[in-house]
Amino acid sequence: MPIHKQPKLIIFDFDGTLADTFPWFVNVFDELADKFDFKRLDRANLGTVREMSAYQLIMYHHVPLLNLPAIVKHARVLMRRDIANITLFSGMNEVLHRLAKSDVILAIATTNTHANVVRILTDENAALIDHFECGSSLFGKARKLRKLLAAANVTAGGAILIGDEIRDAEASAQAGIPFGAVAWGYNSLQSLLTQGPQETFMCVEDLARKLLPHTAGAI
Repeated sequence: MPIHKQPKLIIFDFDGTLADTFPWFVNVFDELADKFDFKRLDRANLGTVREMSAYQLIMYHHVPLLNLPAIVKHARVLMRRDIANITLFSGMNEVLHRLAKSDVILAIATTNTHANVVRILTDENAALIDHFECGSSLFGKARKLRKLLAAANVTAGGAILIGDEIRDAEASAQAGIPFGAVAWGYNSLQSLLTQGPQETFMCVEDLARKLLPHTAGAI
């Protein structure tokens, strides 16, 4: 169901939504697997892997749940190591500036670290973001979303979470926030559509067109 009014608060997931980190994820998965003793990435069936929720991915690759916090922590370290090779999606810089010029409040909720996020965004783009909630656990984003609602003094119905994963959709449902699914991230759009998103974004430029319906136009 498309959104019909401009949200007051736009919350972005980061990895796979703003930043093009899926190629990096594929590259470091085996490094993490070898270090923490779980199955290497099933590259032969990558399309199937992209249909899986985070929990299904963990089960499929026999990731030890007790080691999950350590795995996430080490993944953040590896991203810091490789961060010079990670960028925002093409066109995202312009979209963020367009959104920032409107009356909406911009926020980011992510499992990534604040330092990694700012480094990839650049200081200029980071200054456009009103609120950050970084470093959440893999399945702890709903709590971060509620904190952002309180910080922005916006009701759940006046916000939207833009994300690329099934767990983003699940977190938004837990927090009562409408969910917008992007077609360019970790999970396939087909898998995200099973979650009943309130909006879909087929390309980066759709973010400004659909989130600012009363001022839409060329970016």
